[in-house]
Amino acid sequence: MGNPRKPTAILKASGALHHDKKRYADRAKEPKPNRGIGKPPAGMSEAAQKEWRTIVREMADGVLMSSDRSILRVLATLLAQFYEDPVEFPPGKLTAIGRLAGQLGMTPVDRTRIIVAPPKAKKSRLDAIEDGLS
Repeated sequence: MGNPRKPTAILKASGALHHDKKRYADRAKEPKPNRGIGKPPAGMSEAAQKEWRTIVREMADGVLMSSDRSILRVLATLLAQFYEDPVEFPPGKLTAIGRLAGQLGMTPVDRTRIIVAPPKAKKSRLDAIEDGLS
C-alpha cells in the first residue's frame, strides 16, 4: 500500500508543485470548499452538539469546512458516547475517534500537516486616515 496523497497546500508550501509541474497538473482542478463548518446538524443529541461546538471552538480558523460536517458529526457523537461511559466504551470506537481526529488535524502529528492562511489584518482608523492622505 502506498503512502497517502499529500495535501496540495503542503506540496505548495514545500515547493514541490513548482519543482515538478507536470506531476501535479491534475491538482489545479481539485475542489475547494467555500463554506465554513456551521452549526451542529439537527437531530444530534445535546451531548454531541456540545462536543461539536467544543471541537469547532478549539480548531484553528479555516481548518474545518462544510465538507467536513459528516466526519465531525460522527466524531462528536462518538466523543459524547465516550464521555457518557468511558469504562464500557468499545475499543473499536476509541480507535475510530483517534482516526477521525487525525483526519481533521486534531492530533499533534496531524496538526503539523495543516496549512492555514493567516487572518487578514484589520486596518486601524489611523491606517485608514493615512491611506486617505497619500
